[in-house]
Amino acid sequence: MAAKNDLDPDFVVCARCDSIGSEGGDFEDAVQHAIAYVKEAGVDAIWVNTLTKREQIEEACRRIPAPVIAPYYGLRPSPTFAEFQQLGAAAVLYPSLTTANGLQATWELLHEFKERGSAVLDEWNKKAAAGPWGMVPRTQDPILPAEKIRKLEDEFIPKALQRDYDKTTGHNRH
Repeated sequence: MAAKNDLDPDFVVCARCDSIGSEGGDFEDAVQHAIAYVKEAGVDAIWVNTLTKREQIEEACRRIPAPVIAPYYGLRPSPTFAEFQQLGAAAVLYPSLTTANGLQATWELLHEFKERGSAVLDEWNKKAAAGPWGMVPRTQDPILPAEKIRKLEDEFIPKALQRDYDKTTGHNRH
């Protein structure tokens, strides 16, 4: 926290507490640790992992004197986004949301490809292109453009350790 305050006071430090589910840990232990992280260490936010009841989310958010990130691991259905807001969560994590679904799509594609060959690729591309969001951009990264990555590398990585984009394949600099 001292380094954060010295270098960039706007940087947010979030402490993660995994007491729930650990040996000897429970909800009360997690809340006490989270309170200490805020009061003694001065962290900006808390991630209380493995909350299994809506009441735990509400109580954690009420007792912990900082914004609480509250992933839910309890019985289905999970709270809706509006419920999380009503319970006081500052942010919500959906563990494995993209991983699990992306893996499922990959599983299906590979099995279809094994059964029917490369025609499947055309079908999947047509399906993606016809979807409401279109195909995933493959030639440019909409989140972190290649030029931004190269600027960050130039600033923070010694020249001897940087990639040689001009002599490797798949890195069109222009």
